[in-house]
Amino acid sequence: MPEPIRILIVDDDEAVLISLERILEGEGYRTVTAWSGQEALEAAQGGQFDLVLVDEHLSDVEVTTLCDELIRRQPGALRF
Repeated sequence: MPEPIRILIVDDDEAVLISLERILEGEGYRTVTAWSGQEALEAAQGGQFDLVLVDEHLSDVEVTTLCDELIRRQPGALRF
């Protein structure tokens, strides 16, 4: 059986983060969550993801800068 698709979810809204995690895991995806840009960068350093979902409004980092760095660390992942 193939490995499930791995998704990094980045959002500083707890309700959104938990909802996305539950929905995606319920569909059989493996998820890793990050509450901040810094946590997202740490997660991206420690593992490979197939998809990265990033909230467009994060309180701790400029989203464009975060996405540029995530692209560098996760060149094969789709970003949304």
